Amino acid sequence: MLGSFRVRLLLVLLLLIGVLSILNFHSPAWYRVEPVLEYIMKDDYALNQKLWGWFKQSDLKDRLAPEPEPVSSTGVVQSPCTDGRIVRHFGWYWDSKTQKQEFSPGVVVKMPENSVIQAVLGGTVEEISPEEEDNREILINHGGDLISVYRGMKEVFVNIGDQVTSGQTLGKSQDEFEFELRNQDGPLNPEPLFQ
Repeated sequence: MLGSFRVRLLLVLLLLIGVLSILNFHSPAWYRVEPVLEYIMKDDYALNQKLWGWFKQSDLKDRLAPEPEPVSSTGVVQSPCTDGRIVRHFGWYWDSKTQKQEFSPGVVVKMPENSVIQAVLGGTVEEISPEEEDNREILINHGGDLISVYRGMKEVFVNIGDQVTSGQTLGKSQDEFEFELRNQDGPLNPEPLFQ
């Protein structure tokens, strides 16, 4: 029907490259698959550079990615704390108290009480939980639909409406601190900030 096995394999590879490029050009998996596919397409099928360039991740990103939204924050993204170790990771985990699988939208860090907590990026303080609460929470909008949540604060040094900069001290922690990052699609994994 489509000729030789070699032609059918070429069509499957082209389809695979196209689908992976369109759906996953941000994925770390793409960076592992791309060199293998490039080798097969250039060496086995003598596909010229111009045709391969159409499938390349960077070219597709330029052609298909929406225009990035400007983020109003300034500074470099950094860890919200310098001390501590992660005791609950982002994602699904087994809760021994409830005997159910739960989803953690952020990380929980065990740290010395009164550790300094700082803003991961510049932005505007939008919410602060009342002083009467033991585990105070701060929500900062960084623009471009990016929000960070700092929970487990013992003392808070900022006010609602304050403009904060990357690395600015927000307050002091209790012995457990929870941190979340969110965008318009939901929670983001913040663990790379702690490495």
